[in-house]
Amino acid sequence: FAGLGSEIAAAVTTTDRSKILEKVPAVSVQIGDLGDLESLAVGADLLVTHSHGRQASERLRIPLMRIGFPVFDRLGSQHKLAILYQGTRDMIFEVASIFQANQHAPTPEALDPLRNREISR
Repeated sequence: FAGLGSEIAAAVTTTDRSKILEKVPAVSVQIGDLGDLESLAVGADLLVTHSHGRQASERLRIPLMRIGFPVFDRLGSQHKLAILYQGTRDMIFEVASIFQANQHAPTPEALDPLRNREISR
C-alpha cells in the first residue's frame, strides 16, 4: 500500500519474532491484537485484516479489506494470488472496488479549504 502512495496509520502484529517487521513501511509496529488495531485505526480510511476484523470495521465505520488468515466469510479467498504482477493488480482493483462501494460524496462544506479557519477581529 505504501508503494501506491498510501500511509499506514496503524500496524499491529502478534509477534516480534519476524525479520520482516523491520521492513514494514510504518512509523511503528505494535505487538498486540485486534483491540490494539481498532484503537490505533480510528480515523483511518481502510482496515486491512482477516475476517475477525469485521466487528472493528463496523464500530469504526470504515471499510474492511479481508486478507490473511482466517478469511471465513468470503468464498475462494484462499485461492487469491497476492504476489507478483497479477496479485498486485488484483489488490489495487480490490481496494478501488472497496472504496467505490463505500463512497461518501463530499459536501460543499467539506470541500471548503477555509471551513475551520478562525476569523480574528
